[in-house]
Amino acid sequence: MRIKSPKLYEHVRRHETLALPSKSCLDRHMAGFKSSFGLNASVFEALKKKTEGMGAHSCHGGLVFDEIKLSENISVKTSGELSGFMDLVPFTESNETTVSDHGLAIMFQPFQGEFSVEHVMIV
Repeated sequence: MRIKSPKLYEHVRRHETLALPSKSCLDRHMAGFKSSFGLNASVFEALKKKTEGMGAHSCHGGLVFDEIKLSENISVKTSGELSGFMDLVPFTESNETTVSDHGLAIMFQPFQGEFSVEHVMIV
């Protein structure tokens, strides 16, 4: 909601229509998430850690891929970094200022049990 309409977000938060965190609290929370182009190595580390204690049959499952449409938005982080641009400069130097408008969601669902791991890539 804050991305689409910061004024609406502040209005809803100030009038306590919904219990929403402040802008600084939300920024601190979002700073822990890395949203960049490509695969996130920490996802594979988490998957490895979660599957270490599982039996071989529990590790059999399927991968689900889903394309998602993102709102086209460019924002400046507190570090001064622009968020919303694709980082494909080595591959497509002429499109280095193209705004990200699609993502790829990947989920692993085992055939046995309820464990799942999700990952979203911005492309």
